[in-house]
Amino acid sequence: MIKLNYIDVSGAFLGEEVYKSIDEVLIYGEKSYITKKFSGDLCYRWKITGFTRSFNNGVHSFDIVCERADDSLSDKYLFKINNETGGKTKRYIKVGTVVEVDIGFIPSVYKSLSTRIGVNKRYTDFIHKPEPYKRRMGVVVSNQGDDGYYMIVLVTSDPSSKNNSITLSSESTRMLPSYNNKTSYVICDMIFPASFTRILPPKIYNPQKSYRDNKFPTRLIKGDLKKLQEKICDVFELPYMQWLYKVNAEKSLLEAENNKLKTTIEKLLLPLKELYGHDNIDSIIDEIDDDDGLTCLS
Repeated sequence: MIKLNYIDVSGAFLGEEVYKSIDEVLIYGEKSYITKKFSGDLCYRWKITGFTRSFNNGVHSFDIVCERADDSLSDKYLFKINNETGGKTKRYIKVGTVVEVDIGFIPSVYKSLSTRIGVNKRYTDFIHKPEPYKRRMGVVVSNQGDDGYYMIVLVTSDPSSKNNSITLSSESTRMLPSYNNKTSYVICDMIFPASFTRILPPKIYNPQKSYRDNKFPTRLIKGDLKKLQEKICDVFELPYMQWLYKVNAEKSLLEAENNKLKTTIEKLLLPLKELYGHDNIDSIIDEIDDDDGLTCLS
């Protein structure tokens, strides 16, 4: 028999799980977060601060010490926010919007017939290494969201490969108290669909307090978003998209030059507009041709 005893940090008993005729049990290590609803307690999210194990009379016992996560009651996932607003969250979440993604934690396996705790390689319903885990900052790279998910790239402070990552500027993270005190990297070769039931607004900071803004106001600055898009194209070898971004950049430059030329022409036409009372250049040319320009220029 395997028995898991959940104990509050104050020493109060929270609940227990008893496994009979089961030789392997998934458990979470220290600093992991779990979702549990204990009778008589409103909290759902708990941090594991420690555990001890013992063996008596054929029973393998684990005392798992848990601490309430302070914001677990006020947290609202995108699924709930979207329902409360009648689907209006789509107008807030665009490409480059910063979100927080609750992916969960990697459990280990305790085998009653072994003295060690192993990996969960046989349990495909749970997260495995090197898959991402815990709550992480993410960036939306596709703003469709019609099927209950957004395509996300994750942010980390310790990338496995800087060649496949970009470094975020401090301007993109300055309002995020959980991320603004360390260098953050976007992992550009790890794009995955994050369900609305995993996405939260990230905590933002104002002089009074930290809170989650359900309108998702935090976005990458333009320079960081451009670097992200270019790096994703580079990592996945998407030459067409690279060409497209180049064409868009050249198009923007051409539009700017055209606007400058238009402004210059309008200034040159001012004297003609005063002479002829209008600025229709074709009509002005016809009038000049009719009188050989003598009347207007004399």
